[in-house]
Amino acid sequence: MTLQRIEADGELLALIARKEYKSNVLEFVSDESYGFKIFTEIKNLNPCKIYFVKKGKVGCDIYDNSDKKINYVHLVEGDLIVFVSGGHGVDFLEPTEMIEIKQGPYRGPNEDKRFFEDKIK
Repeated sequence: MTLQRIEADGELLALIARKEYKSNVLEFVSDESYGFKIFTEIKNLNPCKIYFVKKGKVGCDIYDNSDKKINYVHLVEGDLIVFVSGGHGVDFLEPTEMIEIKQGPYRGPNEDKRFFEDKIK
């Protein structure tokens, strides 16, 4: 199985590496445009986030940069998703252990978190 790409209008929103993903060669799955690198101007950094599901099952809504819902994916034990741009939401579908890694500055609750409940009801 290859990496699953979730895109909208030609923009990569997320990458998913399922637990079955294997490569026999050294492979970089991110490119230079992703936020997982060092910048001199941190205020311009687009925060990226990774979820790794150690145990359980979660559902993730994937949104584009206009807050339009693009996809809903299930992640199970061993799956990893990289959120590159846009937004996302998470539902814990059963008891879950998950690691979250975020790169980028925390810009406070007014800029860092947005809630889409009103948009999807």
